[in-house]
Amino acid sequence: MNRASSTSSIRTLLAKPEQVARFFRRSTAPARSLRPQAVVLGLLAGIFGVATLHADDAIVVSQHSRTFAPAAVTVPRGSILHIVNDDNITHHVYIDSPEMSFDSGEQAIGETADISFNRPGSFRVRCAIHPTMHLQVTVK
Repeated sequence: MNRASSTSSIRTLLAKPEQVARFFRRSTAPARSLRPQAVVLGLLAGIFGVATLHADDAIVVSQHSRTFAPAAVTVPRGSILHIVNDDNITHHVYIDSPEMSFDSGEQAIGETADISFNRPGSFRVRCAIHPTMHLQVTVK
């Protein structure tokens, strides 16, 4: 398999969460048990580019080791981003921009923060507790 087809296969896998779950044979497991797989997928997304998804896809971002995985996503307008705290510490997700604001409050271990993106643009998602955590969301 050449690099181009390998990259295409990985992007397809990243854009189809149900295939990812089947791939890891844990489709009914809670999100917390998928922590290692989410980290692997985040690393693959970083290596092969930003994940681009469709409005009907489940869009899940993992928080682990004080990072977002993947670190950047491109989503269509109207998408809901599910940010899962797969870490062993509390997080606090927020967006503060002229076009949009969001504040999850404290996000305990295992909790999910859902963010709706109804306007096109570029948004930086951050953790109020860990200032080095950044997630870039591009809404088309």
